[in-house]
Amino acid sequence: MTMYHVYNRELTRGPMFLDAEDRRFFKGLFERHLSREPQFDSRGRPYENLRARVRLVTFCLMRNHFHVILFQIEKGGIEDLMQRIMGAYVQYFNKKYGRDGRMFGGAYRAPDLPTLGDKLRAIAYVHENHQENCFCEWCGFSHFVGNPGDVPDWIDVAPALKLFGGPGGVL
Repeated sequence: MTMYHVYNRELTRGPMFLDAEDRRFFKGLFERHLSREPQFDSRGRPYENLRARVRLVTFCLMRNHFHVILFQIEKGGIEDLMQRIMGAYVQYFNKKYGRDGRMFGGAYRAPDLPTLGDKLRAIAYVHENHQENCFCEWCGFSHFVGNPGDVPDWIDVAPALKLFGGPGGVL
């Protein structure tokens, strides 16, 4: 398994999240595809669950961009997840705000994090990017310092906590 720092920015560097509902929808896309339990659309059809292929370690939603740390279990997992998330978000945003066309400034970037130092720096960067000691719902920092029972099942902090010397899973 390899860990990656995935990020992208709005095409014109304008806002990609105009309100809390936009941020909740974006976060919900990860939940849709990474929850332990199947998630269903409005017609009762299950969304593809990618949990066996990729896991979300942490995230940060900024005004005009996002950062996520993912670890890929199976080759192609990140590509499949990000294609679904970014595609669904563009459709949602364009419909809600009467827009059409592209939203992102090209393909997302996903540098791998091969060393322990790379992993630790990337996780810290994502948390610091939002603001120091942020506990808001738009970043994953609180999942690293809070009660492990409060972490949603679509976020897997255990392997990253192990990197910092805490209890965790296997990377």
